[in-house]
Amino acid sequence: MWAEKGVEFHFAPSAVVSWELEKDFAGIFKKYSRYSFWWAYSGDPVDRMRRCIIVFYTVLLGLALTHFAPAALALWGLYWSVRIFRNGGVLQTTRYLGPMGLLMSLPVLLLLDWCSIYGTLKGKLFLLMRPIPAQYGGSK
Repeated sequence: MWAEKGVEFHFAPSAVVSWELEKDFAGIFKKYSRYSFWWAYSGDPVDRMRRCIIVFYTVLLGLALTHFAPAALALWGLYWSVRIFRNGGVLQTTRYLGPMGLLMSLPVLLLLDWCSIYGTLKGKLFLLMRPIPAQYGGSK
């Protein structure tokens, strides 16, 4: 669409993008659960990742409620290890925030998971109650 209007795009691999989180947990929850809501409602491909997070936490809860609680704890630890250390994330985080910043980022990451779960479930429920009209790309 933009290319049709004559807009040119250039790849800049050295570009640095930064952004700031909201100032408190309530603001973070509100913002990111809204993102997940609209992604789930619109059928955005990122929605698959959030559904995987929901399934993962459901399995963990099921294990924790049975006599497999140690397995649930081990899986949760593995998940967080991969999440924090993948793609050099811990190195980037500590470079910008220091070791204390890394420690403080853990509750934020957990909150973002719960925002995804809440927003995705709410968006899918809303989609069932109010489907997207066909003229806006919804199902016919």
